[in-house]
Amino acid sequence: MTRRLTTLAALVLALGPAACSEVAPPVEYVEQVPAEKRSELTADGGGDGQGPAGGETLEFVAVDIDYSEAPQAAEPGEATFELVNEGATVHNVAIDEVSSTPIVEAQGGQTATGTTELEPGRYVYYCSIPGHREAGMEGRLEVSG
Repeated sequence: MTRRLTTLAALVLALGPAACSEVAPPVEYVEQVPAEKRSELTADGGGDGQGPAGGETLEFVAVDIDYSEAPQAAEPGEATFELVNEGATVHNVAIDEVSSTPIVEAQGGQTATGTTELEPGRYVYYCSIPGHREAGMEGRLEVSG
């Protein structure tokens, strides 16, 4: 978390007031997302653990072909998935039982968010980029009920 705050502070100092305005996801990514999901995309899930609509924010950090940080538990209800991609290649977070498309996807060096509804249960999340899951980019998420 400290690393993210330091990076954010450096960005705000470098960009000045423009850094404080909301930034949309890259156009090329938004265009790949089905129209009914586009309104769920935001550049920032909020710093208070609350997503744009007030739900829980779950942070995933991707590096190379690994999630270096990922949640193991969540509450049921609306959740914002924040993907901080510290790697050089595109990564995403997918859960088959929750959505037929990835919940969130970020290009290398970027951060993106997406929202979804979580029901109580045990889920396997993974990166659906070809070869990434097979290389071990997956984990488990317990949604208490």
